Amino acid sequence: MIELKRLTDAFILLKKEAKEDTKSVDKANVDNNFNMSALHFKWLDYLHEWRRVKKALDSMKKRTIRDLYTYYTTEFDIKLTSKDQIFLYIEADDKYINLNEKYEISKDIIEFCISVSKILENKQWEIKNYLDWLKYSNGMN
Repeated sequence: MIELKRLTDAFILLKKEAKEDTKSVDKANVDNNFNMSALHFKWLDYLHEWRRVKKALDSMKKRTIRDLYTYYTTEFDIKLTSKDQIFLYIEADDKYINLNEKYEISKDIIEFCISVSKILENKQWEIKNYLDWLKYSNGMN
């Protein structure tokens, strides 16, 4: 079982890593920015890894809903008549709340990885344009 604290800690580390990987382009670090494609692939790998985590959490969420639905329809003392009443109890259950929170964090991490990947892609264009400008300005002198 994936722990909630572990997910939030991983998200914090990803944010720190993204800050380092997406530094702005300037004359001093343009040589270091030639590894943009490697960084881009790194973040795409993160994206795929977190999509797998999200799928696993989604499966766990469905199993938990099934188990809680069975519990509340068969073993619960109060007779629940509609699915809406049953799902009120399911959505208030601690197991479901904890699992849903993990699922939502994994969705946030995936969205974050996509945004970092887009930033890195745009940064490649910035570097290309900067180098073209350097060639142009040096050719004019």
